[in-house]
Amino acid sequence: MRRRLLSGLIAALLLGVLAWVYLFHDYISGNRWAWVRYRLRTLDSPTVILGKDGWLFTKGSQDDVDDYRGLANPGNKVSWLRDVLTERKDVVRSLGGRFLYVIAPISETIYNEFLPESYQQVGNHRRATIAMEKMGGTGVEMVYLAEALTKAKEHGRVFYKFEPHWNRFGAYVGSQAVIGYLSQYCPSMKATLAHISEFELVSGPLVKNMWNNDRNFGTLLGVTLLEPDPEPVPKGGWSAQMETKRFGPYKADVFVKNDASLPSLVMFGDSFMFGMRRAMAENFRRAVFLNPWTTATTPLPATFTDFPVEVVQAEKPDFVVYDRWERAMLLSPAEWAATAHLPPR
Repeated sequence: MRRRLLSGLIAALLLGVLAWVYLFHDYISGNRWAWVRYRLRTLDSPTVILGKDGWLFTKGSQDDVDDYRGLANPGNKVSWLRDVLTERKDVVRSLGGRFLYVIAPISETIYNEFLPESYQQVGNHRRATIAMEKMGGTGVEMVYLAEALTKAKEHGRVFYKFEPHWNRFGAYVGSQAVIGYLSQYCPSMKATLAHISEFELVSGPLVKNMWNNDRNFGTLLGVTLLEPDPEPVPKGGWSAQMETKRFGPYKADVFVKNDASLPSLVMFGDSFMFGMRRAMAENFRRAVFLNPWTTATTPLPATFTDFPVEVVQAEKPDFVVYDRWERAMLLSPAEWAATAHLPPR
């Protein structure tokens, strides 16, 4: 009897230890009960979707959910985008440049298989693909980076697991795809593309995101979540030199190279552009990167623009690239500002 009791106690203790190890082996800090509910996928959040294998996604609006499922129906919002991009293309051409609109995919597109079943794709209608179809005949050139990112998954994770943005490797893959497209107009870029195509992933400390700040979904859930984010570095090293320049209220990162055979670039973008700068800059004699959204406040000033033409006029670049992630691509600045957490004016 005593042996049975002792065996039962040992078994219970062993199960308890195994359960503790399973639940807390990668726990760092934060609310322990929230962590247990996160690990067991029972934690409820108004803004975060708990996916498979610990993945976290943006719950978003009904339009977002329809997009995840491939059931998007953007209606006349595509007409708005068509008008905006056609106008921007015409402005850039009038200044002697070529305009390219780049759509950065969202994690819910690239890692759809980790979403709960009720959010997974069942159709083929996405905002980005619908918009590209509707833009036919306008002369606006567009690149949707979903295919490039999906192919790269076999070589490593391309998005953060706990945060909506692509990681450093994903941004690098996206940059390669953009340069691959632009190089058809400038043969000298094929050599620089080959240069950045030979790279190694350099490991570093675990991170919350690309910016080393406190923003990821773990913060919203009350727990600390960290993950690897190796940095792609060309085997020949970086050659472009960076300086900061102001264009009126805007701060821009300007990269220069001593190679007159290469074209020049102005790139406007959102937060997805941040990780693209160095890899993109390796392919231009001069590259200006500017995120207009860093100047946005709430309420949004009537004078705000996410496409400051004066920068294009001052630089007169060979290429103007505008990057926008697919979650926001069909929203006007005012519509996006209403959903974003912008600093007060």
